[in-house]
Amino acid sequence: TITASTPGNVVAVFGANTRIYSVKVNYGPIDESIPAAPTFSPAAGTYTSAQSVELACATTGATIYYTTDGTTPTSESSEYSSAISVGENMTIKAIAINNEKVSPVASAAYVINLPLTTMDAILAKATEIGGTADEVQITFNNWVVSGVGLDEVSVYVTDGTKGFVIYGSDHGFAVNDKLNGTVTCDLKLYKNFAEVVGLKANAEGLTVTHDGVVTPAAASVADLGAVNTGAPIILNGVLFDGSVLSDGVNSITPYTTFYADAVTSLESGKYYNITGIYVHFNTTKEVAPRSDD
Repeated sequence: TITASTPGNVVAVFGANTRIYSVKVNYGPIDESIPAAPTFSPAAGTYTSAQSVELACATTGATIYYTTDGTTPTSESSEYSSAISVGENMTIKAIAINNEKVSPVASAAYVINLPLTTMDAILAKATEIGGTADEVQITFNNWVVSGVGLDEVSVYVTDGTKGFVIYGSDHGFAVNDKLNGTVTCDLKLYKNFAEVVGLKANAEGLTVTHDGVVTPAAASVADLGAVNTGAPIILNGVLFDGSVLSDGVNSITPYTTFYADAVTSLESGKYYNITGIYVHFNTTKEVAPRSDD
C-alpha cells in the first residue's frame, strides 16, 4: 500500500522481475465538508409545456448559485431562492457553497417544445429545423384545407391569409375540411415553405369537420411570401403576357395544373381578376387559379 497525504502523482518503483498482484493508493481522507452538487426537479429533458424547476442541495446550510446562459456559476451568480421558470430551451448550471467550500458544477438542459399556434410560428420553426423533419406539436384552430393538389399528396392548409402544406399519401383530407386540436407531427422546410410530413386526418388529437369556409381576400403580389402558402387570394387587374401575370411592377406565375378543375387557359395580352390559392415555391410566386374574369 502506498500512502500520500495530498492528491498528486504517485510513482512506485519496483525491482526487476517483481510480481505485482495489486496496487492500492490512498490519497488521505476525503474532505467531507465539500457540499453536494445541486439537484434538479424535474430532471433535464424534453418537455411539451413550460416547466418550473426547483434546485436542492443535500448539504444542510449550503447556498445555491446558478446561471441560465450556459456560463459556469460562481458566488457572484444569481442566488437560488425559488423555482426557476423554464418556458424555452435553457441550460441551468448550479453550484452549492458552504463554509467557503464549493461543490462540483451541476448542469441540466431543458428542451421546451411548446405547441406552435400560428402560421408565423410554424414557418419560423420549419426554418429553424431545415430540410430534415423534426417532431413538433401544432395546435390547429379552425384552420381550413384550401386545396388538394392533383398529385393527391399535397394538402394546403390556411387560417385565411397564411398557411402551410401537409405532404403525404393516404392523408384523408378534402377541400373545406376544418381542422382543430393539438397534434404531434413532423415538420420541415421545403422549397422555403413549411411542410408537415405524413399527417393524416385520423391523427390523435386532431378533429376534422367538413364545414370549413375561407373567403378569398384581395392581395398584392409584392406582399405575398412563403408564409402565405395555401391562402385563398384575389389578384385584381393583372396582365397575362403568355407566361406570367403582372400588376405592372411584380409578377406571379399561374399554376394551372394544380386542380382538376383549374383555369388552364389564359389569353396573352388580357387583364384578369384571378381568384385562386397562393403557392410559394423556392423564390417563385405562383397562383393556382380557380376562376378568372
